[in-house]
Amino acid sequence: MGEPLRRSTTSGPCCASILGVCSGVALTALTGFAFGQTAYQFRTIDFPGVAYTQVFGISDDGTEVVGYGDNNNDPNVPFPISVPFRFDRQSSTFTSLPLLPGAAETSALGINAAGTIVGSAVDSAGHESAFVLDATGGFTVFSTPGWPNTEARAISNTGLIVGTSYAPDELNKTSSVGFIYDPKQNTFTLILPGVSADVVPQAVNASGQVVGSVATPDGSKNGWLRAPNGDITQFRVNGHGTAARGINDSGQIAGFVIDPVTLSIKGFVTTLGGAPGYQDVTIPDAELIEYPGATRTYLEGITNAGALIGFWSNDVFPSQSFEGFIATPPNFQGLWWAAPAGSEAGWGINFAHQGDTIFATWFTYDQTGKGLWLVMTAPKTAPNTYSGALYATTGPAFNAVPFDPTQVVPTQMGTGTLTFSDADNARFAYTVNGTSQVKALTHQMFGPLPNCATASGSLAAATNYQDLWWAAPAGSEAGWGINFAHQGDTIFATWFTYDVDHTPLWLVVTAPKTAPGVYSGTLYRTTGPAFNAVPFDPTNVIATAVGMATFTFTDGNNANFAYTVNNVSQQKAITREVFAAPGTVCQ
Repeated sequence: MGEPLRRSTTSGPCCASILGVCSGVALTALTGFAFGQTAYQFRTIDFPGVAYTQVFGISDDGTEVVGYGDNNNDPNVPFPISVPFRFDRQSSTFTSLPLLPGAAETSALGINAAGTIVGSAVDSAGHESAFVLDATGGFTVFSTPGWPNTEARAISNTGLIVGTSYAPDELNKTSSVGFIYDPKQNTFTLILPGVSADVVPQAVNASGQVVGSVATPDGSKNGWLRAPNGDITQFRVNGHGTAARGINDSGQIAGFVIDPVTLSIKGFVTTLGGAPGYQDVTIPDAELIEYPGATRTYLEGITNAGALIGFWSNDVFPSQSFEGFIATPPNFQGLWWAAPAGSEAGWGINFAHQGDTIFATWFTYDQTGKGLWLVMTAPKTAPNTYSGALYATTGPAFNAVPFDPTQVVPTQMGTGTLTFSDADNARFAYTVNGTSQVKALTHQMFGPLPNCATASGSLAAATNYQDLWWAAPAGSEAGWGINFAHQGDTIFATWFTYDVDHTPLWLVVTAPKTAPGVYSGTLYRTTGPAFNAVPFDPTNVIATAVGMATFTFTDGNNANFAYTVNNVSQQKAITREVFAAPGTVCQ
């Protein structure tokens, strides 16, 4: 049993803001949450009007997906009703792709950042040809010289195409060869030409690394990685049949592994190192990737941001009743506080999560009860774990003109570690000035909690503003910032800056939407129990109104921040702080 063949050729209410505002909450619309090598959030991709959907290709930036849907799941039907499609993740819209003229079936299998699509088309006699579909809708058909059937499986951003060519026995591909096709030079480089049995190159990255699978004498499969110099490393995951289906520019390989006993199929993400030849890869079963509730999960691609695409089924092989999906690594961006929710209302911690790094801003109090904020750049150090040094800073007063970033002085106060048990719960272990403590954390919710993920398009196009922002142009006033937690039509903002004596100062505002793109509310300053108080008594938190704030957004990446604090009125142009391109967008 191997990869599926294309049959053409066969809530409730909770206390929300740091000041205790309560509201209802709408839960995430994603279809599931699972922990594999990292946690993934799953979203089903089902092409409307068809019985089943298979998803095969995704652009490196994750914006577009291609695949096809069929209206017949009988693997013995030679030409089911099949429709190739393109799915735009930003707008969540499907577009039916044109069929190759004269073909009985057309399948879209790969797409690059330019929107160029590759795939294969089958004529009424069962002969298969590869095609390139450009952005204008024009087809270019090609075949590997000397081979009667050719499939194009993927296309790189430089235009290199990889795929497989085979003799008439498509079901087993007992005579086949992989290829790298350069359309600019009209040249073919063959892959594993002497192996012959079911050689299927599946993906190519920017450096020219290619991954795929090949049949083995025991009737199973090995995954393989081809280096740009032609060296090939075959591998198996946990000693079982393995298919490598995607590779990103970081060298992360996605694919699936077949358990010969249970006949279950699960996804994996791994990297290979060492000399070419053969490698055994061990991944604990608990760290393999499964669509929630599925018996078969086929991973078919991986983006540079680590998003996965593929399809799943609950039916017994060889049924091809599938649903497509995209699985995104968890993003913990937003406002968190002590768990249970509301138990220590009065302090909180904001996470700006970009790539494999969390920038945390912790809003708490010093030993005198005065507001204290600490920051931590926390790279990922283990699955679901982020660690770094905690800093306190001094700097120019919030009303300084100009604000001179060279006067900002950071001082390390300790260390912190964030460990996430799932999408909504974490453990915050820290040492500050020799005091070590642990806090359970959970999301702070005052409205519908947005879903956050690595940006797959322009930040300016975003309509949810949840993120870490700072003065524009970026870096011009490094040393202060403002976090937006944007839920529904309300923004809860935490502004970390400096008092007139240059010590840390933080202010908060609950800013409901007052006009299109405009959010406004009262600014508060709070005092409360010290960060290390046991217990932390929220009744001792005292909020004092100090002014007003208004945020006017011209687009998803630019805004005007107008405020009055203690009778001082100013305004700042602000923009998102991107420390790991392309940044994060919530929706």
